[in-house]
Amino acid sequence: MIDIIDRQIATTASASRSYDTQLRKYTRAEWYANQSSPTLMRHLDQLWQRLKPWLPATIEHEGQRWHLCGLNSYLRCNRYATGDFFQAHRDVPTQLPGKDDTRTFLTLNIFLNTVATSCGGATRFYEDSKSTTWSAKHEPRVAASIQPRAGRVVVFSHTMLHDGSTVHSGVKYIMRTDCVYTTKTESKPSPLLAISNA
Repeated sequence: MIDIIDRQIATTASASRSYDTQLRKYTRAEWYANQSSPTLMRHLDQLWQRLKPWLPATIEHEGQRWHLCGLNSYLRCNRYATGDFFQAHRDVPTQLPGKDDTRTFLTLNIFLNTVATSCGGATRFYEDSKSTTWSAKHEPRVAASIQPRAGRVVVFSHTMLHDGSTVHSGVKYIMRTDCVYTTKTESKPSPLLAISNA
């Protein structure tokens, strides 16, 4: 997978992005899993089948019950080189275009390689804070820190404040998608739903 990401970033400018801002610095390859990419569809279906029993079947939100119905078919594969990072932030939920009854609630990150603790690159979760900006003197305390290990999956609410700490040495690869929920009780779970948010 890492070779595919590197090739995509190197050869297809339209399917990759580079971010270099105060908030984040990394390079991303993007894919939409669909019928024209049967291998990717097969792998994502396998991922869905393995993860589905571990994901919350329902989520209560604003007095409404939402039911797990699939994974977002929009895949973001991020490459963090030495010096790259993603400052503390909360992920943005997305809705199925034209539908108010289908949206994402959970981020699903898969580490694609192992990064030694001494090399940085951990995903850190902070004690909840209403503010997403602060000075270095008033940074919220880290509640949990997860070091990249190949194959490790981290699932968390979009509302959780988290970051990707600076990679001090080497490269970190991560694949991100989302868990999709619907208010339709009769909806049959599907491995992939086309929801995107660049």
